[in-house]
Amino acid sequence: MPLDLGVLFARTGRESEAETYFQRAIEADSENTRALYAYAKFLRDGGRLEEALPMAVAALESKPTDARNKALVRELRQRVREARPATITDPDN
Repeated sequence: MPLDLGVLFARTGRESEAETYFQRAIEADSENTRALYAYAKFLRDGGRLEEALPMAVAALESKPTDARNKALVRELRQRVREARPATITDPDN
């Protein structure tokens, strides 16, 4: 039930309530692949890539054969890498 409410609130733009219910679903079952995946997508869609990645990884660890989980982890890893500022090596320092 909390997962369904999280999805519903996310779809209707009620982010605070959505987050609360996603977290409740995960607290009730930390290996709930659907909840982990949905929460990771919610975080990704909100631009919270660094937070989304561990949720997606947990979903993948819970269900390693799921193609959606693999794709989401791959996407998030790429986007996190791209979002991090490039390290510039200064030969004078």
